[in-house]
Amino acid sequence: CNLSRWRRLNPEDLHQKAIARFETRFRHVEETFALLGKDMRQCTLKELDDAWEDAKILERTILVGLTGSIASGKSSVAEMLRKNGIAVVDADQVSRLILAPGTPAFQQVVSEFGKDIINAEGGIDRKKLGSIVFASDEKRARLESITHPFIGAQSKRLFVELAKKGHKTVIYEATL
Repeated sequence: CNLSRWRRLNPEDLHQKAIARFETRFRHVEETFALLGKDMRQCTLKELDDAWEDAKILERTILVGLTGSIASGKSSVAEMLRKNGIAVVDADQVSRLILAPGTPAFQQVVSEFGKDIINAEGGIDRKKLGSIVFASDEKRARLESITHPFIGAQSKRLFVELAKKGHKTVIYEATL
């Protein structure tokens, strides 16, 4: 802590900084539970404590978005960053993870789009699902409304996990 810097601040400034930090952490906790579809008032104290600690960890982590359209070079850049020791979370890999057989997202997607989208191995046939959702904006929006909260929650867990391992910067690779 740089005491000389803090001594130059007046108490009102310190108070405002503390309030801003609290509000940021509280928004993180709210977002965490919203992504999980949970009401904060029905969570245990441990769940709230864990989310609060995660918010504190994420405050010290720089999250950088690496975005672009398909075949724009995101994966090449991400690989170069990985080789230099920078953590990268790939949103496409997260989507595959949350759609693994037996997961809540898998069950909701199959319930919404039918068992015809299940392949011989028991997973989701991404080509079949793609042919359904890319033919209709309404169906694509429905798929996104199911998967995006799960992808967001899992991505946030990965950011926290990487930060706990000492990564100061985490790159989030996502296709636009």
